Amino acid sequence: MGNKCKHCGKFLATTDGVKCLKCASRYHRVCLNVSPDTKTHGKWICRDCKSSPKLCTPVQAPSHHPEDAVDDTFADANLGEDTTAALLQEIRLLRKDMASVSREMTFFREEVSRLNSTMSEFNSRLTTVESRISALEKDDINNQSHIEESTKAEISSLRMQMNDREQEYLATDFELAGILEKPGENVNSIVLLSARKVGIDLTEQDIVSAERSGPRRSLAADGERMRPRAIAVRVTRRSLRDDLLRAARVRRSVDTSGVIDGEPRRFFINERLTPYNRYLLFRAKEEGSLGTHHDEFMLAINRHDVDIMALNETWLREGEEGRAPNIPGYRLRHKPRPAEVRGRGGGVGYYIRRGITARTLIQPSTSPDIEQMWLSVSVGGKKLVIGTAYRPPWLNPCKFFEGLTEMFTTLPVHDHVVLVGDFNINFYESDNYCTRTLCEFLMYTNLKQIVNKPTHFTAHSETLIDLVCVDGNTSEVWVDYIHELSSHAFLSFEFNIRKYKPKPLRKSYRKISSINENDLKNYLTNFNQQCLDIYDVNSLVSQFNSMLLSVFDSLAPQLCGLFKESQYPWITYNINEMIRTRNEAHIRSRHTQKDTHIAYYKDLKSEVELAIHREKGAYFTQFINNNAKRPKFMWKHLKNILAYKKKRDTTCLPDHLSEPNNFNRFFLTLPGNSDVASSDIHYYTKNRHFSNCFVLKQI
Repeated sequence: MGNKCKHCGKFLATTDGVKCLKCASRYHRVCLNVSPDTKTHGKWICRDCKSSPKLCTPVQAPSHHPEDAVDDTFADANLGEDTTAALLQEIRLLRKDMASVSREMTFFREEVSRLNSTMSEFNSRLTTVESRISALEKDDINNQSHIEESTKAEISSLRMQMNDREQEYLATDFELAGILEKPGENVNSIVLLSARKVGIDLTEQDIVSAERSGPRRSLAADGERMRPRAIAVRVTRRSLRDDLLRAARVRRSVDTSGVIDGEPRRFFINERLTPYNRYLLFRAKEEGSLGTHHDEFMLAINRHDVDIMALNETWLREGEEGRAPNIPGYRLRHKPRPAEVRGRGGGVGYYIRRGITARTLIQPSTSPDIEQMWLSVSVGGKKLVIGTAYRPPWLNPCKFFEGLTEMFTTLPVHDHVVLVGDFNINFYESDNYCTRTLCEFLMYTNLKQIVNKPTHFTAHSETLIDLVCVDGNTSEVWVDYIHELSSHAFLSFEFNIRKYKPKPLRKSYRKISSINENDLKNYLTNFNQQCLDIYDVNSLVSQFNSMLLSVFDSLAPQLCGLFKESQYPWITYNINEMIRTRNEAHIRSRHTQKDTHIAYYKDLKSEVELAIHREKGAYFTQFINNNAKRPKFMWKHLKNILAYKKKRDTTCLPDHLSEPNNFNRFFLTLPGNSDVASSDIHYYTKNRHFSNCFVLKQI
């Protein structure tokens, strides 16, 4: 392995080659360009060793010529060895090395095969372990689920037992709800007077305890008083409590007159329930209320024949559309109360008559807690935006109107706006802070409230809290109070939308198709006879025009008619008004010649052009997007409004123009004499190369 030539890197025999005395490197005689017959002595040094300078002395130039050194080196080489024997020796050594490499590769393959078998065994064992772990995990999950189910069932059973025990503990309790809370009040006196109102005589000895339940409630943010706390009363006997509840169910219309000072209000005597039972009662009433009075609601819609019906307080949750009444000919769109808004109820929506295309607008993300829903409807070429909003009594009016104002800033281009809803603000109380805030909002949005009758009715009050705000002309508002349906009245009104009607165009025309060909020929034959005596060209043309007009007046007299041509859809009523104003400004600027009037006209002219461009772009964008799936209708409509002209069919000609020989004969038979004088021929022949030329000039 170590007997290699330093020059070529190949193996060489020990008996062949030349060895350096200084570095012990071996070289082929062929690599040194030395013949085999040349003999070398033992003091031969290679060229690299000779050229390397001494480290301890400066480098010195050789004292003899390099060519002489080469000659001296090769002159001492022993070149008597056989080259063939050296090559055979190299091949023999190479075979030994290849055999050793082959043995090593065989050993390597055996090791790799052994490693593969070990890995396969390890994988099989790992698969077995994983299957065992999966089985254990599955068993553990089943055991845990069984334990969880049994634990949940046991916890639920314990909760029900605790609830039953707690309800049994409240067997002698009842609640007084709806009685206003005042500072320094005597609760026992209120309980005694309330019991006498329903016909039960209680004494001080019958009352174990009486107090307001829950924390004290302050005024709301908008200045309104919150719902008063209920009075929790415990009596000595259960039979006394049952008699009191039974009497209260008979006398449902009792009020606080004679119990406390102030405006009479209805109060209620109810059984005191645990929180869980109170929630069950609430859910039962809520589920039952959604399916009541559907018939009354359907009859009211049919009686008023509404196109779009706005709803407030739908009480519909997400996915509960099936609980709403299904009205024939209408479809429901609703928006439930947001999850982040507290309290029950709420929700807004619409019943839209089928056939009316309405697009729901997106509410701003900055005010998600405002219960509002907006629609965009196209009626009679006008864009109508309809919105409905509900304000709970506990919501700050400033926050509510800020959300509505932000929605107004995001509304699309429209012609009119309608806003309806229950704002829980009595419009009759003009001095109230909430009413003043509402009026400021209406003034800012340029809306007008058109309801002037009470819309919410209770046993002791009539208020105007359901409002209709518009910015256009409306008819009378009908307030239909249906006691069985709701305490809120059913409001309906008609919104008058002025549809622009284009004025008919007056045009004069002649029925050319009614001209008889024979009569036309008879009139035309008289032309030559009447024009023979006229030599002036202008007189001849005038005579010809008058004669031709007389022919048309006789055969096709001029008629006048009114034509109703449909204008471009983007030329709306507003565009026509702008064009009319621009024309008036143009007339005024021409009369006065003032710079201000001229500048005003130019500004108005550019504004009209931009408005037409915007309207055209908006129309085509909306029309193409809405009818992208109806290409036949879309292209037909576009051809009609763009005045598309079809190519005339040139393959066929009328009968009186289908003979080319008659055309040739007409132009060949020219009037006058066809003889030419010889002098004229001689003149034009001689003068044809002159510089004079015929030129057409514009006059």
